[in-house]
Amino acid sequence: MRYVLLLLPFLIPATVDLTAAASSGSLAAGTYQRKGVYSQRAKIAFTAAPDQFAGSFYTSTSGCVGEVGMTGRSVNSTEILFTKKDEVGGTCRIRVKFDPNFRSAKMSEDGCMFWHGTSCDFEGTLTRTKR
Repeated sequence: MRYVLLLLPFLIPATVDLTAAASSGSLAAGTYQRKGVYSQRAKIAFTAAPDQFAGSFYTSTSGCVGEVGMTGRSVNSTEILFTKKDEVGGTCRIRVKFDPNFRSAKMSEDGCMFWHGTSCDFEGTLTRTKR
């Protein structure tokens, strides 16, 4: 019994972190877009695991188009990091940072050229259009 009480302070914070990740995950899920000459779309779905997500990203501008589907993990309550290996061994990373109300998302990428041309990317600020 004494050992259980000693472990209790370590178990409670872990439970709180998972709950926070789950609630932020359900808030992050949805469709985000940027319309115009440089069009982008991100669809983010919350999976059954507390901090895992599925994402599909699309970009398009004159002479350039790209699309990739990938999995991600929450970095904190308002940020998800998506990753996917390409066919030549490189890793594409798309970081999505949400505003506190999850009304917009700022995307940045690293190593994703395999999935789009040289004239476009998966970067920019998108506005939520659907939950």
